[in-house]
Order: sequence, then structure tokens, then C-alpha cells
Amino acid sequence: MISHSYLVVCPISIETMPMLHFYPGGKFLQLGGVGCNLQCPACISTTIAREMGFSTSLLQKLSPRQVVERARQEACLGIVWLLNDPLASWATFREVAQEAKEEGLLVGCSTNGYFSPEALKQAAQLLDFINIGVKGISGRAYTLCGGTSFQPVREAIEFLHGEGVHVEVSIPHHRYNWEETEQLVLFLFPFRPPIPLHLMRFIPLEEVDTSWEPSIYETEELCHKIRKFHPYVYAFNCPGSPLAPYLLPFLRQ
Repeated sequence: MISHSYLVVCPISIETMPMLHFYPGGKFLQLGGVGCNLQCPACISTTIAREMGFSTSLLQKLSPRQVVERARQEACLGIVWLLNDPLASWATFREVAQEAKEEGLLVGCSTNGYFSPEALKQAAQLLDFINIGVKGISGRAYTLCGGTSFQPVREAIEFLHGEGVHVEVSIPHHRYNWEETEQLVLFLFPFRPPIPLHLMRFIPLEEVDTSWEPSIYETEELCHKIRKFHPYVYAFNCPGSPLAPYLLPFLRQ
């Protein structure tokens, strides 16, 4: 990514990340650029992350100071990096996050969690909250995305949670990863405080077989099953579902 260039700079509600247990209803300045460090099939941000070039005229250049001033003007509690992975723009994210922290703003991001050891230590110092998008538990889930294994993501979750960063985890739910989702729940179960889990009902994009897509009912059923062991699990991409976050009572307070 071109340094300090953004495709998106706009205020959002924190639930957009998704993030449901950190400043519910809070307004944050969303930042996002182009590029990604993984290549996942049917990525919901595929147009931004992979198909939009770095030469696009839609990129706007802002200094870290200008980003912070924009957050102040919009009465935001902080900044959050979404759409593409901040790891693809780590130098820019780090500089903006440092500026924001110095000005008393909160800092967060959504990421696949494939940190290097050095970047992970930096993240622990910069982040107040994070949503880590898990692809699965198996090596196959990560080789499909150009990675190698779940291990770097496991280490990121353990380390950041241990350092006091508020962590929430997302996983796509499709018809062929029920067992991996259940294994992820077993991994998350011992953490205290509990790590909220978001089931992102899979929407087939690009050339992915439509048989991967579960019904809303199937995602709801998995949510109910997991809630027997985990208190905080939510269903996304499920319009009208009582398990969808926009219908949860605590979000209406």
C-alpha cells in the first residue's frame, strides 16, 4: 500500500467490525486501504483487498495528524482499521495508531491475526481492541488462504488477550467447517474473561460453490449449540434472526 493512503475514511458504529463487548454503540473513525497478506477464497472484501489497484484515484492521502483531527471533528472515540488487513499496511497503521494513542484516542482493528513476532509485540502496545478473523483450526483452512497453519493466529489470540487487549474472534460458518468451529470453541472456552465469538454465515462469492452457504436456520442452530458452552456467540449475515447483533438488548441500551 502507498504510505498513508486510504480508500475509506468515515465514522462507523463499533458493531460494524464486528465488536459487541467494547464500548457498545460507540462511534469510531474507520480507516481502510487496499491489499492483503492472505488470499482467502470468497473474501467479503475481495474487491478492495485484491482487485483494486494501488494506483486507483480513489485513494486519499492523509497524515497521521490529519486522521486524528478527522476523528476529533467527527466526535469519534478512536480509530479502527477495517476492510483490508492492517498487516498489509502495517507501517501506516502503526504510525497512525501511535498518533491516536498520544491524543487519548482508542485504537482497534479487524485482522486475520497472521502477525510476525515483532508486529505482535507492537500490536499489544498500540491496540485497545481487536477482532481476529479465524479461517479455521486446520492447516488446510490456512493453506487455502496462502498461509501455513493456525499457530500464528493462536499465538496472537493468547498473547493479546494476556496483555489486556480486548479480543473478539470471528469465523466463517459454512457447511463444511462445523467441526473446526467446534474445535475453535474448545480453544476459546478457558479464556477469562470469555472471548466473544462471531459466526459469519458464509456468503459464496467469486467461484466458490454455492453449496457452501448454510441457511440462516443452520447458523442459528450452531449458535444455540455453542451457547451451551460459551456465553457470548453471535450470528452475522442472518437478517431477522434473534441472534443477530442488531436485535440484542444490550445494543439498544
